[in-house]
Amino acid sequence: MATAGTDPLDFFTQDQMLAFFHSKKTELSCLEQPQRLLNQLRDHNIIPEEQYERVSRMKSRERRERALYKLLDWLGRERPQRVIAFWKCLFTDHIVHVYPSLKLIRSSIIDGSLEKLLQMEEKPEDSKDKDKDKDMDKDKDMDKDKEEPGPSSSAKPQKRKRPQKPVYGSPLRKSEDDPAEPIWTWPLYKASLPISCGTKTGTLDRGKLARGESCILSEGRWFTPSAFEEFAGKKSFKNWKLSIRCRNTALIKLIQDGHLTSPGFKRSRRSDEDSVTKPSCVKKKTPSPRAARGRKNLFGSKWRESSPSASDTSSEEEEEEGDEGEAGAGDEVSVFLRDRLPVTCGSAAGSLQRDRFAGGTCGKCIRTEEKWVTPVDFLKEDPTMREGSWKRSILCLGEPLRYLIEKRVLVAHSILCKCKACSTTDADRWQDNDDDCYVCCSRGSLVCCDECPRAFHHDCHVPSVEESPPGDTEKWICSYCSLREVQQSSRGDPLSLPELLRSDITQYLSQCHYLLLYLYKADNHRVFAPNPCHTVEGYADVIESPMWLDKVKDTLQAERYHNVGQFATDIELIFENCARFNQDNEFGEMGAKLRDVFEEELKKVFAVD
Repeated sequence: MATAGTDPLDFFTQDQMLAFFHSKKTELSCLEQPQRLLNQLRDHNIIPEEQYERVSRMKSRERRERALYKLLDWLGRERPQRVIAFWKCLFTDHIVHVYPSLKLIRSSIIDGSLEKLLQMEEKPEDSKDKDKDKDMDKDKDMDKDKEEPGPSSSAKPQKRKRPQKPVYGSPLRKSEDDPAEPIWTWPLYKASLPISCGTKTGTLDRGKLARGESCILSEGRWFTPSAFEEFAGKKSFKNWKLSIRCRNTALIKLIQDGHLTSPGFKRSRRSDEDSVTKPSCVKKKTPSPRAARGRKNLFGSKWRESSPSASDTSSEEEEEEGDEGEAGAGDEVSVFLRDRLPVTCGSAAGSLQRDRFAGGTCGKCIRTEEKWVTPVDFLKEDPTMREGSWKRSILCLGEPLRYLIEKRVLVAHSILCKCKACSTTDADRWQDNDDDCYVCCSRGSLVCCDECPRAFHHDCHVPSVEESPPGDTEKWICSYCSLREVQQSSRGDPLSLPELLRSDITQYLSQCHYLLLYLYKADNHRVFAPNPCHTVEGYADVIESPMWLDKVKDTLQAERYHNVGQFATDIELIFENCARFNQDNEFGEMGAKLRDVFEEELKKVFAVD
């Protein structure tokens, strides 16, 4: 940060920084692993201890984002006088280094985008005042005409001129003297855009939209475009590209002009300016029978929630909404526009991560059950395919990779490319592990296992992993690999269940760590991880002894269990409480299924006779 007097924040008033704060709340609530930011805000007395604890307790990503948004909303309402101190805390070097997205926000203050944003916010009020002044002048002129009728008073009144239509993308621009640019071209909105639909507002993540993921954050929740349209009360509209807008401009216009990328979007065959009918000799292109077989009955778009009716598929509107219909001639590649794609090569199977693909011999982009490999190495997984061509032999949803390269779904790097994936100087160690946490399936600061491809957030792993200092090369293995080593080194006689439950837990820590981590992974909706008294209304009134996975983890790591039976009893208590409180509803069924998973895995891990 710059010293006092040169800090860009010193040139803005508290009201201006508060307005900027309100425009960035949603974006800030999306920060990955916000614990260090929370520590910074607490240490500088920006937020109180109880607010800090409330957000820190949230382990699920969605709940943490909702809690962080509520915290920011509280800060803007209750402590607006601390907003400049808040920004200065965020822009300290050690915080910006952990959260790169803050660099873009800080640069927007330096490059003038903040001033432009504030001007855009102020202009509607100015225009209203000007309109009021004009109306008052008109009223005075009309009074004069009534008092002093002239010879022209009998003439027809002149028609009021229609106001000039604002230039597209800048609804506030009134003339060429006001060169306001569309906000989606500002550096401030390079990663995300403010959008609205009906009475709801949110932030659109450009990258997630391009990947077909839930990309709209509103009120602390992530939505797909169609789900956000329904959330805003516009379900009957059935066309999110028109109903969702950025500053009164429909998203379909931004997609058509190339400002946004949407999976499966196909421009209309006929533009508004060119209505000439094609000659009858030009036949409509249809997919080959082989391609049709390969794509029939596949996933379609990620956002399609129900198959369209027969009448909908033939409409002109369907051609522009290519990602909401069946994959066919007009939407040939939409089924391939996902982050992970299933691939096969003979008897070998795996998943291909698109953003890792670089070519045949570089870029470990295919994840098998045991490791990451390049396409050429994946070809060797099946002995019968060793001499074939990887482009033809590796199939993805019935199509060879050659087809995906031709359609630009996969982009091969140049032989002169010097990116990390194509580098030959490094041992490609960074490509040997997953890019997402194995437990919560999100990205961020991960610790990587040296024995398997898994990677974990420090707090997602059991036991939790402390952050290692830079340059630390000490080997680390996850609880999955630790259990495998223990099982290989000790093959004793099977235990009976009573003997196991009475056993000292220090002899079976690897098994207990694995079991708890396995439950975290199986609880993919994060229902049983947090304290239910904080997340479920009326829970404490019904359940006398609440128990949850995070509490079991804390007790296990604090070495407060003396035998395996105490550990297993606390986990069983989670499921008993769930069955008692929920009975036969959806959450009761989830608890019953997770209980079966736990009991089956316990017998397998401990080799119970």
